[in-house]
Amino acid sequence: MKLRNKLLYLLVMVLPLGFTACDDDDDDNDILPTEEVSELILEKSTVDVKVDNTGNVKITQGGGEYHAFSSDPDVVSVELADNVLTLSALSRGRTSIIISDKNSQYKELNVVAFYDVLEVESTEIMVKMPLGHPKTMRIPITKGNGDYEVSTESEIVSATIENDSEIVLVATKKGEATITLTDSYGLTLDIPVTISTTTIPYDAKELEEIMANEESRYIFNTNDMHEYYLSEESSYVDGTTMIGLNSSYGYYYKLFFTGDKSVGVKSDGVLDIDLYFAGITLKESVTVEIIKNDGNKVWAVYSYIKDEKLNFGHLCQNINL
Repeated sequence: MKLRNKLLYLLVMVLPLGFTACDDDDDDNDILPTEEVSELILEKSTVDVKVDNTGNVKITQGGGEYHAFSSDPDVVSVELADNVLTLSALSRGRTSIIISDKNSQYKELNVVAFYDVLEVESTEIMVKMPLGHPKTMRIPITKGNGDYEVSTESEIVSATIENDSEIVLVATKKGEATITLTDSYGLTLDIPVTISTTTIPYDAKELEEIMANEESRYIFNTNDMHEYYLSEESSYVDGTTMIGLNSSYGYYYKLFFTGDKSVGVKSDGVLDIDLYFAGITLKESVTVEIIKNDGNKVWAVYSYIKDEKLNFGHLCQNINL
């Protein structure tokens, strides 16, 4: 009995070893060789490119069969050849280039398209200020990197930035000054400003803007007489035209001149205003010009000088009232 027990004991000890050996052999047979994936690596992760110029970035490592596209092709476009990305900066801004390989690996390349110069629409600003009136001018910024600031040490002109795209300049006195423009890259531009006075109420650009606006209006020294709730009226009596506003309470704004509403300089111009509650009561001889008549509306400008100040205005009125 003792011998039999010992044999059983040995058998129990050996069997697990046999099963274990078989399991190990099976695991070894299941292991398959794997191909090592080459990591996708770019020469750099960020790049700055001047607008209207190109920059190159190499793909230094990866699985091949590369593809690339721009998140904003209006800012930066990309071409891929021989594992080299060619970046073309088209306009100022920020975007990213996405690169992939055959192993579905992706990399992002951050790109800043920037200007290396500051430019404005006019390198020298000439301001003709209506006699006795401040003059506001807008100067578009044509090249630069945003976040603009403008400064001046002069007392005859002030300047601010509007919409991060243009300089708004207000001239108050005759003379010369300099304003300094700065952008987010630290670029600076000194812009000379020359201010003179004029007795011509509107320049060519302003006249174009007046004629392009078909809204009914009656402007006197920047005030619109429509504010006073008067009714539009027009007349032609004994060779004299009247264009203006009137009310049943005796308040009025009237512009008279000899002749009809055809385009041209008119004679015998008179501006007659009685709005005493608004502090405007006058009757003055004025220079009058009809600057546009399209058959439906008429546009006119007028002016006069009094106490060394140019007073002026313009109007637009329907012809058939």
